[in-house]
Amino acid sequence: MSEKTNCQKVLITGGRRGIGRSTAHTLNQEGYSVIAIGKSEKAEFLNSDIRYIQADLSTSNGIDKICDFILSEKPVILINCLGIEKNSKFTQITKEDYNIVMRTNVTSHVELSKAVIPNMIENGWGKIVFITSIWGSLGARNRAVYCMSKFALHGLALSLADEYGKDGICVNCIAPGFINIDETSNPGRGKDRNDFLSSKIPVNRMGQPEEIGKTVKWLISKDSDYISGQVIVVDGGFQNSGSRGEEF
Repeated sequence: MSEKTNCQKVLITGGRRGIGRSTAHTLNQEGYSVIAIGKSEKAEFLNSDIRYIQADLSTSNGIDKICDFILSEKPVILINCLGIEKNSKFTQITKEDYNIVMRTNVTSHVELSKAVIPNMIENGWGKIVFITSIWGSLGARNRAVYCMSKFALHGLALSLADEYGKDGICVNCIAPGFINIDETSNPGRGKDRNDFLSSKIPVNRMGQPEEIGKTVKWLISKDSDYISGQVIVVDGGFQNSGSRGEEF
């Protein structure tokens, strides 16, 4: 692991698994002080330096807990990885599923961003990254609410970038395509599902969570201080391929 020359605090929601966990590992190895947030009581990481805080960000109590933590710890980098799907035909979406998707995917990110921005202004520099999805630009059948939540984050990020750029704060989105993590490779889908998805991607493979983590690493570095208000697509060319209109 590299020496902790940064000592910048990075808060990562959805940090217990998948892209969030991989990003936590990547940034920890780069010397950042990483705090991961997850719903479960415990989480395992490759390095014990990564702090873990349990909070259910689909609830008001969980959001308030992390907002209080932000006010106390004053991180200058926020990575919003948290997201859930409740997919079904549009007319069959329940109010309960709608509410939990919007609270988790949108409301929590809004409130945490509100909490972290004042300290970033005082610091004169800060980075906020929303991990969204290609479905936040394309739309997809049976994913109406999920897509809507990701579209909302794109709008939020672009608006915050415009509002707070003068304060030294850069706000961007990373929109992953199909990434080889447990949320994509559900039990019962496995290799056949992965092979099917890979065949629809121009580079002929799914992405690895480390590839998103490395993109985050660049985007929160000072090397990217002139990048703000962008949606950076990391999808192996899928969004511009002939497969984008198919059902997945």
